Amino acid sequence: MIHAGELCAVMGPSGAGKTTLLDIVSRRKTEGKLSGTAKFDGVVPSVSLVKKHTAYIQQQDCFFGGATVRETIMFAAMAKLPRLNDDCGNCCTSKDDICEKKRRVEDVIQQLNLTRCADTYMGNRLIRGVSGGEMKRTAVACALLCSPRCMFLDEPTSGLDSAMANEVINNLTNLRDETGCTFVVSIHQPSPSVFQCFDKLILLNYGTVAYFGPGRSSPLDFFAQQGFPYRPGYNTAEYLIDTLNSHSTQVGGTHDFEGYYVKSELAIMNENAVKEADSQSASLMQSSSSNSLSTMGFSPKNPSKYANGSFRELYVLLRYKGLSRVKHPLFISTRFFLYVLLAGLLSSFFYGQDRTLVGIFNSIGILFISVILPCFMAQVFVEEMKFDREVYTREFNDAYYRAGTYVAHRVMVELPAVVCAAFAFCGVLYFSVGFDASLGSFFFFTLACVVNFTTAMLIGFTIAASITGEVGPAVVLPIFTTLNMLVGGFFIRVVSIHAVWIWLYWISFIQWTWSALMVNEFSGKEFYDHCGGDVLTGGSQGITGLTNDLPLTPDQQRGLELYAASRVNRPCEPVLGDTILASFELHGRDKWTSLLYAACSLPVFLLTFYLGVRFVKHERR
Repeated sequence: MIHAGELCAVMGPSGAGKTTLLDIVSRRKTEGKLSGTAKFDGVVPSVSLVKKHTAYIQQQDCFFGGATVRETIMFAAMAKLPRLNDDCGNCCTSKDDICEKKRRVEDVIQQLNLTRCADTYMGNRLIRGVSGGEMKRTAVACALLCSPRCMFLDEPTSGLDSAMANEVINNLTNLRDETGCTFVVSIHQPSPSVFQCFDKLILLNYGTVAYFGPGRSSPLDFFAQQGFPYRPGYNTAEYLIDTLNSHSTQVGGTHDFEGYYVKSELAIMNENAVKEADSQSASLMQSSSSNSLSTMGFSPKNPSKYANGSFRELYVLLRYKGLSRVKHPLFISTRFFLYVLLAGLLSSFFYGQDRTLVGIFNSIGILFISVILPCFMAQVFVEEMKFDREVYTREFNDAYYRAGTYVAHRVMVELPAVVCAAFAFCGVLYFSVGFDASLGSFFFFTLACVVNFTTAMLIGFTIAASITGEVGPAVVLPIFTTLNMLVGGFFIRVVSIHAVWIWLYWISFIQWTWSALMVNEFSGKEFYDHCGGDVLTGGSQGITGLTNDLPLTPDQQRGLELYAASRVNRPCEPVLGDTILASFELHGRDKWTSLLYAACSLPVFLLTFYLGVRFVKHERR
């Protein structure tokens, strides 16, 4: 039993079960079979209430790297703190409310000595950011905003030097004195000054309790009673851990520390204290009315674990996280300039294609490349979502927002970038290659690219959200794209696709998008670029140039020349766009219908994205 306002340490050798204990008590354990109960204020609360009234700070800090410290804490304030009033509706907030939360943010920044780094990026594997100690204190600051009854911290001093570790623990001590919050901290071999800050100590050894009682010098007396006196000048924490590692029966030693504790007067006192607290809670619940009972912190007065409604969650995500994401140079470069660069490179290869057979074949190829390119570029979204999985998992556990509002905010942030990228890509590529110069055809090409880019974005998000691990998403995306590419109708004609894969042809968004672009470019068109001058000897514009463009045998070439000679002084026969479509079995299709079928993939992948975020667990605790 840990009383309100106490600072309790959980210690033990590596693998003793420190993190597991914190995960179980805080109701964040995702694996294994659990038994027993963990009570708060004498009652067994729901998971929602535990997450609402407690905070958990993980050993590995997870934040959106493109936001500053101040922006990160402000987002936590807007997501976790209820509004001052409801006069402004469900999806916005009043100026007074924002001012009050800004004031609280500035207070907690000063309280945790974060003023110097308040405008520094949090950072991640791609973005340079704050130090480890500053990130730990930022995590504590985000948790403190909602005034939790209890905070669980998993090794908050790991990776920090002794001075920074002392500063972190001293901050917790000050916060305990100021707010009365209860702190349960797992810690590995703290310094003597840090160890003296703890009111209580839980000492674990391979999943069992070797000591639970007062901190500071009390565990030394307890171990001395067992025949292991403390050696003066030795680090207290190291002495306790080394004694367990050297003499415990769990590691081949001769002393049963766990058995001694179970039979000790300390264990009996602890058990009696728990029984007495249970008895007092039961009598209080029986004698109290429902009104007085609702004043207990963990009673279901407000059963929802979320501070805001769905629409306001979406507003907060867009305003305080989406805006920080959009303004970062990395977002702009990967969403816009990258596609401008790719369009420029493709234009340098396919510039100025005419409508001879070679030009037509090249144009068909660049149309297909335009369709499949965003699918391979979706690796950008896969990698970004892999960074974000840890962040939204932590924020889900802390009841910042719902899965649906997270998905909606990601899509709404990306859509303007997708539209801009599509217009930039098409504006550079379309007229450089020499496609149909009419504005109607250009805008249809751009609209098809918007649909295709959006589908590729959702596919990247879906794969990263639905496939666990670091390697899996990066492997699945190219396999998925290659399968859709092979059934797209360009490399293999539909009549040649094996019956095992023909179903994929009819649902492939790549096939339908390419079909729409092909019909847009060739349907009803006639091309005369191979004609001009002498039909027989007009160089590259005559029949000689045409036969040179085709892989014909000498006899076939001679027959074509004889046929052309028999048609001297007759009009040159054009290359028909419908014939080109028929060669790919696309004749008779409507471009709008094909684009509609391609767009049918959007709600499908949007749903799978949501399901991946909502149900796939990326943490194993």
